[in-house]
Amino acid sequence: MEITFNPSSRMHQPGWLSGIIHVVILGVAIQAESAEVWPFALLAMSGVSFFAWIANYRRYRYIHDLPTSRVASAAQGYVELTGRGQPFGDIPLLGRLTQLPCLWYRYKIEQRTSRNKWQTVDSGESDDTFMLRDDTGVCVVDGERGAPGAGERPFTCPATRPAG
Repeated sequence: MEITFNPSSRMHQPGWLSGIIHVVILGVAIQAESAEVWPFALLAMSGVSFFAWIANYRRYRYIHDLPTSRVASAAQGYVELTGRGQPFGDIPLLGRLTQLPCLWYRYKIEQRTSRNKWQTVDSGESDDTFMLRDDTGVCVVDGERGAPGAGERPFTCPATRPAG
């Protein structure tokens, strides 16, 4: 199994802040009960949207510009590693829904409600540790700290050792 890891903990936070600001601006405009307020509200919402776009573009460029490293020469901070994933122990992890062997999983089960909206019924992710091996060394990936490549939280390579 060939795996590419590109973690980005803070880099992929949800855009809830700009959404809250939009709602606040709309609330203020509605409370004003004056038509003269709406152009300013729309201008303010446009400004918030522009700055949110800039922040997302910077995040995209930061992640896109990460060079792929070897395990033995990986720098501190955000790195992209490519190699073969292997279970850390003797007992393989089985996917929660498929019961097939895997190194890490995340799932979300949704159900359509009577209002034709989707509601999350169950969700979860594994926390097993596994190894990433390339021709220069081995990196232990701590599944409790987050999903490699899922862009949620970082993983660390606390110790590397020569492959072999």
